[in-house]
Amino acid sequence: MMMVGLDQRAQIVRAVPGRVAAVALPVVTHPVHGPCIVVTERSLINGHTGEPMSHAGEVVLFGGAVDPGETTSEAALRELH
Repeated sequence: MMMVGLDQRAQIVRAVPGRVAAVALPVVTHPVHGPCIVVTERSLINGHTGEPMSHAGEVVLFGGAVDPGETTSEAALRELH
């Protein structure tokens, strides 16, 4: 795993012109640990193509591209389902 500071982000993440994405950060209260952010583990196999996923097994946030006519809030909520 690699930790990247905000000042280094541009070296790792490349923006795609015209593409807008949204991320949801669900927070739950754990009875022992208190507030926690819910994440998921990236699939090993692409459900659409059956091909192995790049970055399989990584922990990721819920998020994705905003579809035409959709708000960023709607996209983030859609990604939670």
